[in-house]
Order: sequence, then C-alpha cells, then structure tokens
Amino acid sequence: MEKTRIRGLLCFFLMALLVLTTSVSASITNLEDISQKVQSLSKYATDRTVAIQIHIGERSGFGSGALISSDGYILTCAHVAEPGETLTVITPDKKEYPAKHLGMNSENDYAIIKIEAENLPYFELGDSDALEMLQWVVTLGHPGGPYTDMQPAVAVGRIRGLHKRLPIGFNQKFYDDAIQTDAPIFAGNSGGPLVDLEGKLIGINGAIMLVNDFAYSIPINEMKQDFKTLKTGRFVKGRTLDNIFEVFGDLQEDVSPEELTKMFDKTPLGKILKIFIGGNMPKKKPQLGLWVKEVEPEGLFVRKVEANKLGDLAGFKKGDILLKAENMDLELRDDLDTVAETYPKNKKITFTIKRDGQEIKIPLRLDRQSYSRNQYFQRHFVYHGLELMDVTVRILKNNRLLGYGVIISEDGWVLTNNEILKKAGDMVTLQIEGSGVFPGKIKGRNGILDIAAIKFPPVEPMNYIELGDESQLKIGEWVLSGGTSDGVIQAGMVSAKNRYVSEERRVPTMGLFGMFGQPNKSPIRAYRQVIQHDSTIETKQFGTPLVDMQGKLVGINVAHFYRGTTFATPVSLIREALDDLKAGINVDVPSQYVPRPAEVDSVSKFLKKFSDDTEEKEDPWQELFKDLFDSNQRPPQGGNQGADQGFLGVQVQQNALGAEIMSVVKGQAAANAGLQKGDIVIDLGGHKVQEVTDLLKAVVFFEPGTKTIITVLRQENGKSIAKQISIKIGRR
Repeated sequence: MEKTRIRGLLCFFLMALLVLTTSVSASITNLEDISQKVQSLSKYATDRTVAIQIHIGERSGFGSGALISSDGYILTCAHVAEPGETLTVITPDKKEYPAKHLGMNSENDYAIIKIEAENLPYFELGDSDALEMLQWVVTLGHPGGPYTDMQPAVAVGRIRGLHKRLPIGFNQKFYDDAIQTDAPIFAGNSGGPLVDLEGKLIGINGAIMLVNDFAYSIPINEMKQDFKTLKTGRFVKGRTLDNIFEVFGDLQEDVSPEELTKMFDKTPLGKILKIFIGGNMPKKKPQLGLWVKEVEPEGLFVRKVEANKLGDLAGFKKGDILLKAENMDLELRDDLDTVAETYPKNKKITFTIKRDGQEIKIPLRLDRQSYSRNQYFQRHFVYHGLELMDVTVRILKNNRLLGYGVIISEDGWVLTNNEILKKAGDMVTLQIEGSGVFPGKIKGRNGILDIAAIKFPPVEPMNYIELGDESQLKIGEWVLSGGTSDGVIQAGMVSAKNRYVSEERRVPTMGLFGMFGQPNKSPIRAYRQVIQHDSTIETKQFGTPLVDMQGKLVGINVAHFYRGTTFATPVSLIREALDDLKAGINVDVPSQYVPRPAEVDSVSKFLKKFSDDTEEKEDPWQELFKDLFDSNQRPPQGGNQGADQGFLGVQVQQNALGAEIMSVVKGQAAANAGLQKGDIVIDLGGHKVQEVTDLLKAVVFFEPGTKTIITVLRQENGKSIAKQISIKIGRR
C-alpha cells in the first residue's frame, strides 16, 4: 500500500469512530423506560456485534461490525475493511474467523465482509428515514479495541441531527447524509451498530469530532440499496462532495470557525477553509428555524420547522400555534427574532403553544450545547445529585482540587481514588457542602484497586452512603457520580460489568482515533476488575462515588480511558480491602499496573499537536507515519540498512517476561516456524527481548531469508517451558 494512500486513509481513521443511532419510537422519552428498553435489548444487540482486527504487517488495529445475516455477512465501515491486508472477526463468544473482503463504497464509507459460519444471530434492519430529532438510540462497539471478555460496550444518546454532511480528508471520504448523535463513542467503535430501542439496525458508527459531543453514523437506508452489489464483491461508486463551501457553512451550526480551522489545519481542506473563512467570521445569531405566519386571534402559526435547528431540537412541529414566550405574547413574526436576540443562551424559555386544540408548554434554549447529553442528564438527575451532596466530599491540597470522595460511615471515613492522592503526602483538606471544612488524614491505600481511605474528625455524626451490591447492576442501568449543590456531577449508563483491563491497554490501539483533542486524558494502567459506564468523568472528578438508582454505592470512579469510557472499582472489591485500608495498610501499585503517561505513544503526540496553540514547524503527520506505518524506517545503528527489512508476521503485546504473541499471520515467518498464540518471545538471534520494542528492534537486524533461533516460553501441562525454535526471517 503506497504511503500516500495510507496517509489519506489515516486522515480518515484519525477522525472516524462510531455512532449508534436508533430508529425507535420517538415517543419514549422517560429515562426509566429507556433504561428498561436498553436492559432488555442489550443481550440481543451484543450477540450481534463483532470486533474486527485489521492486520497491516506486524501492526494491527481494531474496529467493529454488525452481523446482518445468519451465514456471516457483516456490515462495517470501509475505513475499517480497506486498509487491512487480512481481517479477523471475533464474535462475543470469543470465536475467531478469518474474514473475506467483499464490496465497499469507499467514498461514503461502508463495506461488507464475510466469514464462513452458520446459524449466527443477526440484526433486523430498521428504517432510518423514520428517525426524529432527540430520539434515543443505542451504540455498540469496542472503543480502544476489544477487552479479553470480547463483549462490546453499550452506550446511549439521542439523535441531534439528520441529513448531516461531513468531509473527511480531501477526495477520500464524504458523509453525505449522516445521522448525528450525542452517543459517547470513540476509536474502535467504527463500523459498530447504531440501533433503535427495539434493537433494529438503523446505521453504523463512522466518525466523531472531539471538539464537541457529536458522532456521525451512516444510515441503514443509504446502504440497503447496495447490499446485493456489495455481497458479490463489487465496489459501489460513492456520492462525492459537490460544494465544499456550502458544507463548511453547514458545519458552523455545530463547530466554531476556530474549531474548524484546528480540525482541518495541515490538510488540503484546511487551505480551502482558510480561503472560505478569510478573517474572523461574525458569530451566527441563534436560529430557531421556525417559519411562521400571523393568525388571528391566537398568535403565530408554524408552517415549517427547519431540520436540525433549535426549534426542531426543542420539539416544535408544523401546525403548532405559538401563543407566548415566557410572559411575552407572540403576535408578529418579528417577535421570534426579539426572543432570539433578547434571552441569554443558557436560559430556558418556556413557550406556550396550542397543538391539536390543547395548550401545552415547550421549553427551548438558545444554545445547541444546552441540548447536550450531559446537560440533559444533569437537569434530569438534579434532585438525585442534591441527595448525594452531603455524602460527596471535595478533596483539596493547598487549596487545589485533587478530586472527590464519599463518606461511608458516620464517624468520618471517606473512600476515594488512590491516583489523585499520589502527591498529597499524608494530609488533605476535605470540603463537605453544608458541613464545613475538615483536615483529613490519608490512612490506607490499595494501588491494585486504585482506592484509598481518608479519616477526618466529624463534629457530629455524619450522613453517609450505604454500600450496595454491583452484582445486581444490569447493562443499560443508569448510574450517578456524586452530587453538589448544583445537582448530580455526572450521569450515564452501565456499558459493561466485571471488565478486566489488561496491561496492553496502557498503550492505545493503532488507528481509528478521534482527530481533535486528547483521547487519553488520564494515566493508562491495568485494573483487575471494573464497572465500565458511559458517563463523561473528568480527571478532577476521579474519586466520585458511583451510585445506583437506589442511592447505594456500587463503585468508586478511578479512570477514564476514552470518550464515554469511565471505569469504577466495584464495591465488592472495596469491601474486601476496607478493613486493611482502615488499618492503615498500604498496597503499592505492581509494575504491571503502573500508569504510563499518554504522551509516550505516537498517536497522543499527534493529537496533542492538533490541540496545541503553538505553531508547528513540521508536518505533524510525519512522526506518526514513521512510528505506525513507514516500512522504510531505519533500524538502530549496526542493523540492516537495506530497503528490505525482516518480518515475523506476529501481533504482540507486553508481558512481564517478554513479548507475548497475540496472533500469528498465516503463511508468514512465525507461522511457518510453528510459533503459537500465547508464546512469550524472550530472545531473537541473541537479542534479548524484555519489551515489545526490543523485539521490533531485533527483527530489523536480520535480512529477509536469514535463519536464526527464536526463544519462547510456552505453557505445557501447566508449566512454562523455554523452547528454542529455528525460524527463517520473512520479508516485510
């Protein structure tokens, strides 16, 4: 694959992710009903969602896919299928299948691949033309790549836009009729299903913008018409971008000119954008998108509601008669302009309208961000947050907020996240709303579970939270994270349970990353067991209590690895460690759990360059390509300096003893030598291998065709046996 083609594709990978929107009954708006719906469909939907491993030489990445037939046809994104030299599909029951590339629409980013299997569960197709604004949808997929349990993560959101257009790269990809949602998805979700609350497939996740909460998916009705052709292995000609300036104008509804410039800087589209924007563009006034005519005696008759505008988001419909905005009578068409220009963005404006002969009230806000998923949850769960206020503790050091904690006993014991206390010494300050400020002594720490206990002297018995039982939690159940006088801190839905976060996840999976922002905001480390939920937890919100809808503690929030991916240490493990924590016992963080700053990986370096305000003196793509793809990288001095370099044909991960083989590419050097998944490489031709990078450096010392000895540790009869195996180095 030529470097130019890879570069163009990666431009898309770095922007694209997944989204799941749904075409379910738009009348379902009660959050309790939505939770019940997701709980009931989660098993159905997860069984039909697959992980797709993309092999590019010794590198690999992950995307997702949706099963659409019992005999193994899988719908995914073109940007997931097309770069892979080989593809492996992994189903939720952990079975692996080699996948065959079939047809695709590369421009509009959808493809079909095939595995040889029978009697597979598959999605029923929905109707994406029937979707409505703010309708609830469900997304599934594998953000960051699959975990060892191979279960996809479940997340929810709402439709925030229809028929949206989004350019990716330049003449590479173009989303010409996308569904826009606020479902929190990230890298690795690409190609995964977007379903409605009945479980019907209404789209596949495709792209995100990290400058806001929007995600984009390809509607199922756009793809249905091409299924017959794609299954034969033929390509479908896509619909291309016709008027880039018009598309940029549309994008300003969701993204500021400054954010657009950052998004497309250093790309051909960025040059066009600078011409289009010129100087500083005036900020647009809020657009209600309501076309009205004056009627007597009622007020203003709505004859049209523009798609994706504020009136559409608020729920106005054609035929409504607008009577009042707050206490202001609406009589003239210009009255709506007065409302838009007078009221502040974040204020709720209550409209009184007549619909079907009855007066009803509709709240409207003048800022699209006010309709964000987080804002909605915080408004809905405000009273739950107030109930949690007097047990949620702010933890400070020298007047600087470190994070949060939760009171678990009336005599002043607090549980929190261990990581936020790493530089706190022995003492911190605790702020409890309504109770005052207290000195807190850090007693015990557990680095494995990433939790800590703090003791403070209460003046009187304190309110405290009751410990619950996370085993009763269900995927799709709402969970809350702490509370203040403003209400709940964050809210979301359980995405996965009993999740083991393995050591290799300290380094992000290659490719398929969001382009704008920094995806790994917290230290990356391993966890023995966590609850995963789709709340948006920020770093300074670590330590917040994770609470079920009965108000009981089910976990402590300890990390956020990807957008919409938050981890909490479950209360069952906390119970096991609690006596030791109170006794002042400290458990250090084992080496395999130690956090590794995100800055060490090339993807995060790349993303940081896009998020920094400093002027770049060199192309930010260059370093990323050298690390991820460039087969012309030069090995260390003394190694093979020729154009051809050695190649093993394995995907490896870090192991405490060496480089553990995750998969072996058929027909390549490792497979021919008899290496197996699970083997741990400790030496290659006299070059000791203690880390993955040691193996990568060792391989390029050998010219293709060289015979040497590779030493691996292999499990046989419950014992780890060292084996020396003859191997003929392959060619990249």
